[in-house]
Amino acid sequence: MRNVFLVFLVLLLCSCSGTEKEEYEPDIQANDTDPTKNVVMIIIDTMMGSSLDKSMEEGNIPALEFLVNNGQYYKDLVVPFPSMSVTVESTLVTGEMADKHRVPGLSWYDQQSDRVVNYGSTVPFWVRNGFSEGIFDVFYRLNNEHLSKDVSTVFEELERRGHTSGSINALIYRGSHRHELNMPPLTKELTDLPSSINTRGPDILAFGQFEKPGILKRKQFSDGVFHRLGLHDKYTVEVTQELIEENIQPDFMLLFLPDNDKKIINTGLITDGALKLRKVIFKTF
Repeated sequence: MRNVFLVFLVLLLCSCSGTEKEEYEPDIQANDTDPTKNVVMIIIDTMMGSSLDKSMEEGNIPALEFLVNNGQYYKDLVVPFPSMSVTVESTLVTGEMADKHRVPGLSWYDQQSDRVVNYGSTVPFWVRNGFSEGIFDVFYRLNNEHLSKDVSTVFEELERRGHTSGSINALIYRGSHRHELNMPPLTKELTDLPSSINTRGPDILAFGQFEKPGILKRKQFSDGVFHRLGLHDKYTVEVTQELIEENIQPDFMLLFLPDNDKKIINTGLITDGALKLRKVIFKTF
């Protein structure tokens, strides 16, 4: 969940139409500004410019290289401080810094409740302080209490303007629609949390096994106990692809790919999950 540096890509992707091209060579003009196209924002956790450049030199990220060549690649961005996922995502989603959106870091002291809030920086911390508090902070308080109500999220703003939106595995997703996060049996054994937690999100919300878009509830995804309950890159890509193929992609969709965080620190290369985006990206053009 650490963000040494985070680069986000705003992609203009149209709804799925036609057949998939075998060589993944979409026919698109770089200056295409069709207002009917949907917008997809992809956050690749801990994606550094140096790693992106290195991977492009190796020639192993054709999808991202295509976006760089047909879009804008800015190398002078400065990450919000502190560079942690929840703080960075809150800034991206609200357009405000931490002093306004009020999510100051991955771990912080809450004077009002006289306790340390921790969104999962380390397992030992949750063991010492109780899984229930930590999980409830992530699943409810983060979006419904800690993220300031004095700022609007992109999901809330789009709703006011008559547009639909969605969030796939992103931590910050506050919107105007009621959703229910269902706890798996293992969680019930380890915590005293209720079997479900109500939260507010965009029109379409997918958060691992805990919540799937209604129309996709009968679909099979990589979200079992041995697949980190769906909180990984493959699940994000699977759900996104399904939404596009079912022609229910919202006007704006935020995707979060978390796996890169650990791998990039060790190898300097981008994760396989990010590479698999090529099928989703190229299919939509």
